Amino acid sequence: MSKDGRGTRMLLASYRQQMRMVKAQQDLLEELRGMHPPAGAVVGGGGSTPGNPTERIVLRLAREESVLQQLQVILAWRRSVVQLYIDNVEDSQIRLFLVRRYLRGFSWKKIAVQQGAGASESTVRMAVVRYTNRHPITWIC
Repeated sequence: MSKDGRGTRMLLASYRQQMRMVKAQQDLLEELRGMHPPAGAVVGGGGSTPGNPTERIVLRLAREESVLQQLQVILAWRRSVVQLYIDNVEDSQIRLFLVRRYLRGFSWKKIAVQQGAGASESTVRMAVVRYTNRHPITWIC
């Protein structure tokens, strides 16, 4: 990891991106399940052909569920790294900003509004940037 905090911010941003990817995959699966044939539908055999719409849906659903499982494994690893980093933040205000942003998925604007006292989103974001510059993740490859 870089010594200036960019690597830390990249890891945090990749975690948020992974959360979005998992959510998008879950939405896709929900949509596919809406197209899913009734329970007990037979796939393969019984005259079914690869062009059969029922079979295509079932096969795609299986593929997309596999993709979701892979995304969730990566997300779990990233979440553990992010959680470990946040748990070691001694500044309670910065720790709260990090929890809200990266574990709860809040926008900088929402964090600033919750902070109150006229805080702006750029003030909150820059506080996190300054903190990550002073305290980069250096313990992972």
